Parts: sequence; structure tokens; C-alpha cells
Amino acid sequence: MRKPDMMGKDKLNTTSTTTTTINTNSSTKSKLRKGLWSPEEDEKLIRYMITKGQGCWSDIARNAGLQRCGKSCRLRWINYLRPDLKRGAFSPQEEELIIHLHSILGNRWSQIAARLPGRTDNEIKNFWNSTLKKRLKISNNNSTSSPNNSDSSDPRDVMGGIMPMNEHDLMTMCMDSSSSTSSSSMQSMQANMALTDQFDPFPLLSNRYDMTTGASGFLDNMAACLTQVGMVDHDDGVVHGDYGALEPNKMGLESDFSLPPLESRSIEDNSTTPIDVKSHNNNHFKNSCFNNTDHHIQTSNNVVVEDMFGFGNHGQGENFRMGEWDFEGLMQDMSYFPSLDFQCTCVYNEHCLYVLILCIEYSLGYPDLNFLQFFHSNTRKLVMAQPTNLTRIGLAGLAVMGQNLALNIAEKGFPISVYNRTTSKVDETVERAQKEGKLPVYGYHDPKSFVQSIQKPRVIIMLVKAGAPVDQTIKTLSAYLEKGDCIIDGGNEWYENTERREKAMSELGLLYLGMGVSGGEEGARHGPSLMPGGSFEAYKYIEDILLKVAAQVSDSGPCVTYIGQGGSGNFVKMIHNGIEYGDMQLIAEAYDVLKSVGKLSNEELQSVFSEWNKGELLSFLIEITADIFGIKDDKAEGYLVDKVLDKTGMKGTGKWTVQQAAELSIAAPTIEASLDARFLSGLKEERVEAAKLFKSRGLDSILNDQHQTVDKKKLVDDVRKALYAAKICSYAQGMNLIRAKSKEKGWELKLGELARIWKGGCIIRAIFLDRIKKAYDRSPNLANLLVDPEFAKEIVDRQSAWRRVVCLAINYGISTPGMAASLAYFDTYRRESVPANLVQAQRDYFGAHTYERIDMEGSFHTEWFKIAKQSKV
Repeated sequence: MRKPDMMGKDKLNTTSTTTTTINTNSSTKSKLRKGLWSPEEDEKLIRYMITKGQGCWSDIARNAGLQRCGKSCRLRWINYLRPDLKRGAFSPQEEELIIHLHSILGNRWSQIAARLPGRTDNEIKNFWNSTLKKRLKISNNNSTSSPNNSDSSDPRDVMGGIMPMNEHDLMTMCMDSSSSTSSSSMQSMQANMALTDQFDPFPLLSNRYDMTTGASGFLDNMAACLTQVGMVDHDDGVVHGDYGALEPNKMGLESDFSLPPLESRSIEDNSTTPIDVKSHNNNHFKNSCFNNTDHHIQTSNNVVVEDMFGFGNHGQGENFRMGEWDFEGLMQDMSYFPSLDFQCTCVYNEHCLYVLILCIEYSLGYPDLNFLQFFHSNTRKLVMAQPTNLTRIGLAGLAVMGQNLALNIAEKGFPISVYNRTTSKVDETVERAQKEGKLPVYGYHDPKSFVQSIQKPRVIIMLVKAGAPVDQTIKTLSAYLEKGDCIIDGGNEWYENTERREKAMSELGLLYLGMGVSGGEEGARHGPSLMPGGSFEAYKYIEDILLKVAAQVSDSGPCVTYIGQGGSGNFVKMIHNGIEYGDMQLIAEAYDVLKSVGKLSNEELQSVFSEWNKGELLSFLIEITADIFGIKDDKAEGYLVDKVLDKTGMKGTGKWTVQQAAELSIAAPTIEASLDARFLSGLKEERVEAAKLFKSRGLDSILNDQHQTVDKKKLVDDVRKALYAAKICSYAQGMNLIRAKSKEKGWELKLGELARIWKGGCIIRAIFLDRIKKAYDRSPNLANLLVDPEFAKEIVDRQSAWRRVVCLAINYGISTPGMAASLAYFDTYRRESVPANLVQAQRDYFGAHTYERIDMEGSFHTEWFKIAKQSKV
């Protein structure tokens, strides 16, 4: 359901593929050749292109047996090897055409090149800059005439920078669509090579059209079909009647096709007998007039034109009257081309419309779909047509998360416009929308039409990489936005950037939201947890959408709420990710202990985690962990998890969380330990060498205690309890961070409400989040989850098992930084006195930082050094 491209560019068919494993081995890339092409490589590419035709360029490189990248093949073919390429100097006719087209299209070199057969965009651009531009400048200095020295009455004169539609020949439109990807189009191109130097391809005469064979055989078919309805003289092959003359086998001035003005008239043959289209349907729908593209229009013996296109009963033996046609209605009901749902704000150009309707009325069949797209998009542009129904919302940034969220929004009943700088992503998204239920997703390749397709006040969600790409996207979109419109950043952005952008947008009269989106690819597609923060007015714009798009939890509702002012939405999402870091590290440590100490197999581990997911540990991360242990390797023997490199990546939100913890003076040791563990995992090569070194000195990776036997059942139960207790500490640290920042910024965040929206959709969703919500509902100012009566009881019940697991891991030489840090956090927090008195005394000793006393108020300083020196004497 993609809106047609404004300039009718060819589209590549894209196919979505799903892969379970990504091979990041760089050796494949190193084999690709660079530099000059050899004659043998040229021959391979030419042979493949002529026999197979164009497809995905990376596939062409591989299938043709070339060790080249797709881009290299594309450039080599387009600029050097195409059979239709012209060589040598530009002819005077080509020079004149370039000047004329440049006055219309400006520096759109690829579009100009599409109208000069055999010439490339770079070739034309270089010729313009080196020759024509200078010549025109000199000419303008010597004369006030137009660049082509034509009189103002010349039909080629451009008025107001826009060329009237009736001054374009039809071939001008067809050129954008004539480059088919099939092998038949390659053969057609080669057949036309001999003719390229024999004609001026664009005779720009008013109200006349050059009907050549360039439009994928369209005119040949037209002539054949017009013959069947009595409009062709069989002696000379020329189309006669009220429609001028057409000689499809000639090019240039001899083959112009003159069309009368659009008015209410009957289409009749030379005998003035009205044509009963209904009586012609059966023959014409089965003849060669239709393109050989069965997926475009399916026909049968009982098809009638009006039923096919939704005209009403015009074909029941009546004369067709051009001026009575509802063109938008005609286009809307074409199921195979659903994006043509436009309503004209003024009359369509009469001549172009006349050609198209001529095809339809006589059942001649359409020219190829690319031609139709170009015809419609250019006509729409010139007459300023608008979509019948503007979309409800827009989304820019179509990586996996963006695509899935767009499809989710559309599936909930909200028509959505989508845009991406890489246009293939737009086509891919629209294609997915069609495959997944013909969802109302409309794609745009340029930001202006994308923005203008959205109803006011406009709301656009961005899902692009954090940092500079966000600023660039905002700059691109805001150029077309109006006061009151809203931009929403749905990426993992640093909260202070959100606040800076909100202020800048406010100065432009625009609204801005920073919205955390959690749940990964599946969450975005079927229901994420959403954390919007910023302008409350902007939130109200899309509240109805977010309430439906968010994950739905039966006992607590949609997993979305207005977080608060400023960058609160992005900050909360950042802390959510920090908690996620800690949670994942704790699960990994539980796995390590069970595997390395308990010697559990992958089958046993899958069973254990599946069982844990039925109780207090029920959560998304436990669920997917169980799944992982059951996946066999499809490339070798064994389980896939054992083949995954032990090197964890990260995108920065965990680091930001730890930085905020330091700035706010909030202890978050579990989250910090998880970040450190990722840093250490990245030192794979160093760890390998260290393992060799210490093994040579008698220290294995796992320290086996031969005198200690392990009860597997007891170990599994202890690890479960230790994992649960440590998870509580991780969540407690994250909540403390949010509360501290809320107090600092005056956001007044409700921690219980945050726990509620994390119950579904997001990565850290877990059953015990409901208990966290209840804890904050009971005591909104709760200092720490550890002192909530219910959680305090659970930790006390599990702390013995927790200690046994940590001690066992230490004895076996297995690092459990998350569990140990959580235990240390708990032990430190629960003790009335800690050894910080000594640390403060040290600070006063060497730095005179002073200290406080437990038995009297005030700050004190002691000359520790002098006293110590005297005592030593």
C-alpha cells in the first residue's frame, strides 16, 4: 500500500528473509576484489545481465561468479557495459534537450539521464558543468533571451519554471519505467540500439506525443488492439479516427499522436457507430494487449471493464463520455494498485488522462505498472492532488524496531505514513504490511510528501540511532512541519539530549516527546512497554494510539503511562535497561554455577529454567533462557548456545546508568558488576592467554574440589533462591536511581506506576513486578524495596541459600560478580555499623577532610600525623 514515487523511479523487488544465525566472519569480505575490472569479469557480467536480467545487485555479483560487491557491479554496468550506452560527444539535439530538462528538473541528473537514452547521469552532469553551464552564462551576458534562444512563444518555453503537461511527449514519462528488470527488456533495449542515433527522441511540440516503442511495447500492443476495434488502417498500419495518427514502428516527428481536448464526447469508430465495449471484452481481455504480468490483472471470460474498475454501468451498450468519468473512483478500486487513493483538487491534465482512458475504454490493457506509477505520480504532482484521507501518524526510521512498531500501529487501525532515508526500507515495510494483512501503511521516499501526508496536528515518531542521526532527522522533518506539530523520539537517547531538543522545538512552536520503547522486535510488533515523557499536550495527541499499541496486561491494563516532564521518559527507559543488564548477568551466573559445578546438561538446564518460569521467577528473560538451551546447532553437532562466542556487546544505556548512579551518589553495585562483566568478556584474546598461563602453573579454569560432592537437586534449589534474592536487589537499585533523579529534576515520578507498565511488553517483565507495584502503593515514599515487609521476609528466607551459592562459586573459582555484589549490597544495607569510620579517619589523616562523631555534633579535625609521630618517639 505504498504511495507512488513522485518521480516514478523503478523499484527493486525486495524479499524479507529470516536468519537464525549471523556469521560475522570477516574473511568473506576480504575475498571481494577491488580496483580495475578485467575483460573476463566484464564478459561474465554482460553475459549474466543479457540472459538473466537485473535483480538484487549483490545476488547478481554472486550468481555471475564475480568476486565483487553489488555496488561495484551496478556502477560497472550502468556506466560502462550497458548495451545502449552512447559514446562520444553530445549531439546538438541532446544539448538542447539537456538544457530544456534542466530548466524543469534542476540538478536531478538521474531523472534527466532517464530521458536521454544511452547517457549516464555522471556523464550529463559533467557535460553540464564543464560546457553547457558556461555557454549559458556567456549567452545570458550577451542576450536577454532564454537559454535555448527560443522565442517566448516557442512551445518549449517554460513558464514559471513548470512545464505544462501537454508539452511533454509520452515517451518522456515512459523513460522512467522502461528499464525493466526482465530479460525481455534487455532484448528490447538491444533491438532499439540501432535506432538511437536516427531520431530526436523528444520532439517537444505542443499537444503532440511521440509514441515510441520505448514503453515496454505499450504502443505496439495499442496498435494491435486499435486494429480490432476498427481504428487502424490495415494498409499503412496507421491509427486514424478522432485521435490523430500513430505509427508505432517509427520514432520522432513522424509518429506523433495528436489528442483532442478532454470534453464530453463519444468514442466512436470511423463509421460513427458507437462501440459497445461490453461486446469486446471477452476478446480484448485475452489478447496480447495486456502485459505478460498475470499478477497485475486477472481476467476471465465474463469480465467487463466497468465491473473491473468500478465505473458503474457505463458499458451496457452506451457511448462512453470522457467528461463524465470519475477518475479517482476508477483508480481507487484497483485492488492490485491500492495506493492510488487520491482525490484531485483540480482537473487532471486532459491529454495524459485521455491516453490512459483510451486504453481502459477499449480493453486495450494497461502499459506496465511502472508506467502507471509514473503517470499517476507526475499527474498528481502537477495538479496538486492530495490523499483522500490523511494518515493518523507518521514514523521515520525503518530498521527492525521501526518497521515492527509501524505495523503494530497500522494493525490497531491507525493509518500510518512511513519514511526512511534508505528508500528500500520503505518498500520493504510496505511489502510486509501487504503480506501481514494489507495493513494501512503508506510509504514515502521524500520527507516533504511524508510530512504532508499526515493529518494535523501532525505526530511523527522517530526510531533512529541516538545522537547526531536524531538531530539530522529532526532538521529534515521540521523543515516541513507547522506550529503545533509533534516529534517523538522513540530511541534509546540520552535524556539531556531530549531536554535540549524539546527546548529547541518549543522555540519553533513544535512539541517534543522522548519515549522509551521496550520489548525488542517482538514487543514492538505485538505490544511494547512505552514510556513517553516531555510535553503533556503532545502526549494527549497520541494517547489513544499508545493505549492500543502498548502491551495489554489483563489485571493492570495497557503498559503505557505519561511518565513526566523533560527527559523523564528517556531516563526511565535508560534505568530500565540498567536493571536489564543486572538481571541478565544474574541469570548468566546461575547458568554458570549449574553447568560448571552441578554439571547439568543443556537438556537439564532447559528443564530447570522451564520449571523456574512457573513460579516466583516467572519472567520474559527466564522464559527465553529456557528456549535457548533447547536450540540445536543447524550448522554442526550439538547445541547452538555452546557455539556462541563468550563476548557480550552493549549499546551504552548500561554505561549511562552507572554514570548516573555515580553522579547521584546512589549505590547500584549489581548493575555496575554487570557492566564490568561485559567489559571483561570483551577481553577474549587476553583471557585465552591468561588461561594458558595459569594452567601451566597448575590452576585450571574450574577448581575441582575432589572432597566435595554436589547434590544437584539441592544446588538447583539454592541457585533459584539466590537468583531471586539478587534480582530484588537489582530492581531496588534501579528504583532508587529513578527516585533520586525525580527528586533532583522535580519530575514527581510514580514508582508504582512504572512497575505497572513494566509488567508486560518489556524485557524485564516479571511476575514479581506486581508485588513491587503493591509495595510502592502501600508506601509511596518507601526508602528501599529491601525494607518493604514482604520483600524483607522473602530475602531473609533465601539469604542462607544465597550465601551457599556464592561460597560454592568462590571455592570452584567461578566468578559471580552480580550475585556477590547483590549480597554485599544487602549485607551493607542491613547493618547498623560499617567500617566507613576507618575510611573517613584516613581521609582526615592525609587530607584534613574532617569527620563527624557518634557521641557529639559538629565537624572535627585531628592532627593524626603529629600525634602518630610523637607516639612513635
